[in-house]
Parts: sequence; structure tokens; C-alpha cells
Amino acid sequence: MYKRKQVLMDPWASLDRIFNNFTHTQDSGQSELSPKVHSCKTEDALILNFELPGVDPEKIELNYKDDTLSLNAERKNPITSGNILRRERVQGNFERSLVLPFKVDEEKVQASYVNGILTVNLVKEATQKPKKIIIKAQGAA
Repeated sequence: MYKRKQVLMDPWASLDRIFNNFTHTQDSGQSELSPKVHSCKTEDALILNFELPGVDPEKIELNYKDDTLSLNAERKNPITSGNILRRERVQGNFERSLVLPFKVDEEKVQASYVNGILTVNLVKEATQKPKKIIIKAQGAA
């Protein structure tokens, strides 16, 4: 006689997985259309690389206000005629905002676009940089 194996499911584990997936996408501020970003922090700056293949660099809008960097752009379909057989690249308007970990020196912000990658170099404001304090010693210890 065939004996059926019982599998006990934990309904709370399933609910936790759904909740974690939901909050992860909400917290990251990233949708399928938003560009992926790689970040690197140095002692004096933050370097961000946004993946923006197929985006006209003249149509990219980059703003910094209140410790937040905002990126707005549009990804268009490069195929304008014929019947589309398959579409895997998303297109349309998108916005991505990142709250920065420090105040930025607005005069030193640099951005460049090469081969579909937007690189943004954000230098810390002088008041945000650590200042080494020199200790003056008098007499022998």
C-alpha cells in the first residue's frame, strides 16, 4: 500500500517572504525601468555608476537638493518600424532618487556618460571631511 508523505507548511514563512520582497522593492526605490547603480565610497567622495544603455545623454536630468541626488531620463525603443517579435528591454520615463550619506560640495560635482554608463563623482563638503587635530606638547612626558 502506498503511504502518502505529509509536508507541513509554515504559513508564516510564506507571509514573511512576501513581506520581505515587498519592502525590499519599496525601500530601494527601484522599479524594473530604473537604472541599476553601483556605488563606491572613498574618504572624500562618493562615486556612482548608473547603467543607462540606449539613453540619450542630452535627455538625462541630474539634480542635487537637500542631500538627495535625483536622476530623470527616458529610454526609447530604438526600433521604429517593422513588427516587434520580442521585447525584453523596458522603455519609458523613469526617475531614481538616492539619499546621500553626507553633504556634497555642489561646485565639485562631476558627471560623465561613456558607453551607456553615467558616472557621477560627488565630493564631500569641506565641513563634512574629518579634520586632523594637531596636538601641541609642552614639557617632557
